[in-house]
Parts: sequence; C-alpha cells; structure tokens
Amino acid sequence: MTCLIFSHTLAQNTVAKFKYEDAEKAFYDGNYTNCISLLDETEKLLGKSAPNILHLKIMAQHKLFMANPKESYDRLEQLRNDCNVYLTKYDIAGLEEKYRDVYEIQNDMDRYPKNRQEFSDFEKEAKRIFERYLNARGGKEALNNIKTLYRNGTRERLNSKYDIELKYMSPDKNSEILFVSNKKKKLHSKKVFNGLMGYFESSGDKKKIERKKITPIIPEMDWVNAHNPNYSFDIFLSSCNDNREAISIKVVFKDDVKLEYYEEFHIYDRHTNLLQSIDRFNYKYDEYSKSYTIESGYNLKMNNYEKVGEVIFPHQFIHSYILNNDDGDLAKLKMLKYGNTNMDCKEKQAKINAISSQLRTTSYTDSFSEIYINDHVVESDFE
Repeated sequence: MTCLIFSHTLAQNTVAKFKYEDAEKAFYDGNYTNCISLLDETEKLLGKSAPNILHLKIMAQHKLFMANPKESYDRLEQLRNDCNVYLTKYDIAGLEEKYRDVYEIQNDMDRYPKNRQEFSDFEKEAKRIFERYLNARGGKEALNNIKTLYRNGTRERLNSKYDIELKYMSPDKNSEILFVSNKKKKLHSKKVFNGLMGYFESSGDKKKIERKKITPIIPEMDWVNAHNPNYSFDIFLSSCNDNREAISIKVVFKDDVKLEYYEEFHIYDRHTNLLQSIDRFNYKYDEYSKSYTIESGYNLKMNNYEKVGEVIFPHQFIHSYILNNDDGDLAKLKMLKYGNTNMDCKEKQAKINAISSQLRTTSYTDSFSEIYINDHVVESDFE
C-alpha cells in the first residue's frame, strides 16, 4: 500500500514538472492566460505553490494586466496579493534575482488605483494628479495670484543663438521677442498677441496673425476647477515598465464645431509630481471621409524647476516639432508609444526608434536666467 502511494506521488510530481515546463513555454510564446492555467494545475497537483511557480505566475499576471490595465480591478488586486505573498515567503538566498523581479512589479503597482472606486473613475484620478502637480508648483492660491510673468534668457536652434524675452499678462496677452545675441541687442523678430489677434514683426516687415485658441500658462488650473465638454482626461497606463518613475495623463481636446482635435500625453514625475514632458498629436478633419487623421506632432520637455517667489517654475524648455507624416508614421508612432499591445518592450522600443529616425524634426531650447512674477510687464507691451 505504501509503495502504491509513493508511486502515485512520484507520478503527480512528474506530471507537475511537465505542466510547469508547458507553462514556461506558454509564457515565452506570449500565451499568458494559458500559462497561468497550467501553473494553477501544477499547484493543484503538488498541493502547494513554490518560488519558481509563483514567480512565473506573477510575471504572466503582470504581462496580462499591462496589456489592458483598465480591463479588470480583480486582476490588479490578484497581482498585488501574489506579490505580497512572494515577498513575504520567499526572501531566500539564491533567489535574489526573482525576488527583485517581484519587488519591482509590486513597486510599479503603486501607480495604479488603490481601490475599486478609484479604478472605476480614471478621470477623477487624473484630476487628483493635476491637484498634486499644482500643489508641487506652490499651490492653487499662489498660482492664481500670477497676473503677469516675465522670462528672460536664450534660445538655441541648430547653430544659432538668440536672446529671448517672453511676457504674459492674464488672461490672454503674451509676447515673444528674439534679439540677435550681441551687445547691440538687435531685434530679430517679435510676436505679440492681445486676445486671439496679434502681429508678427521681422526685418521691418509687420503682419497681422491670428490664433485659434488661448491656452492658459498653467492649464491644469482650469482643468481641476471647471468642466469643459471639449476636454476629457484619462490615465494612460503603459504596457511597458520603461518609466516606473512617471505617470501619464491623456488629455483630449475636441471641438466638432470648429473641427479642432488634438491629443496630449502629459508625463508627471511620481516623486516630485512635477510635469516632465508633453507629447502632442494634432489632427485634421477630412471632409471626404468625415473623420480626423493625425497631421503633425510636437514634444515639449521641462527641466530645471526652481523657486520664483512662492511658486516653482521650469527654467528650461526643449521644443521639438515633427515636420512630416509619411505613410502615416505619426499614427504608427502614437500607437507604439501609447497603445496597449502585447509586443515585447524591447521590440516595441526598436520600432519606435526606427520610425522616429525617419521623421524630420526641428527643435530649439529656451533657457531662462531671469523670471519675474507680477513685475516687468505692462499693458503697453502688447500694443
């Protein structure tokens, strides 16, 4: 009788080993649901889990969750629970690498909603992130007190360098003046807006210009305080762990009356809550197909946040404009960067790099040495 039990146990262990090997193959083939099912069967045969089984299950659960992070809160909760079990039970010598894998996944889960209610309302969560950003900048009250803003510094573009003055007066006046960088401070160009109308001046030639809409200097102030039906917000959850230190908000503006439509991805630092960069995709309306297609792209990076009075301002801005969209490359780039796919992250990044290398871009960097709030700006600057 003892021999029969022993033989049965050995057989179960052998089948469990085969199940685990099949689960490994399913994982590397990208069949994560099947992988998890096989691991469940392995645990049932053994009557318990084990470090290698739970580690592989967590890796598969993570891949499955990241393919569509908004699909299931239960999936997120199960992943968190299994990470906690692993980190509690398997802090064992020789398993440091696997322990690190699970530790990093658990840390990555901190950027997702903490409960079912938060999970069900991503727009409210996006606005909470805007709130944290405004608090990091100095708070809504201090930011609301900014009536004028003056910035002085340099603009570098290719091999050219200019002195630059930017002036802003709430709610709808701003100017940009470029000077040739020399002692005489010769005017290169000047752009002034008072409301939607303005003018551009260069080489003695002055012409009227118009802008479609007025963007506040800190748009998050409007986004948290008022509801604008043309705007919608969502948390973008990356399918790769390429930036665990950041959280992304998708901002969509769509006005079907004026036929204006763009999407922006705002990247905030998880620790400082400060805005790091914005990726923008502008759409155009096609009368024939009655639909919008991506027309152009723009990226803005903000660096060197420093205190100015009671608030914090970035002192460097890097602007990059995409000039072409051959064969729908921008749509492909957006899908790779911000679409949830099951593609391997290294393969995805390689494709992003390949498409990016085909795009023609122009860029410039503004670096400010002086910033004044409610000083150095008067009404006549915008005449």
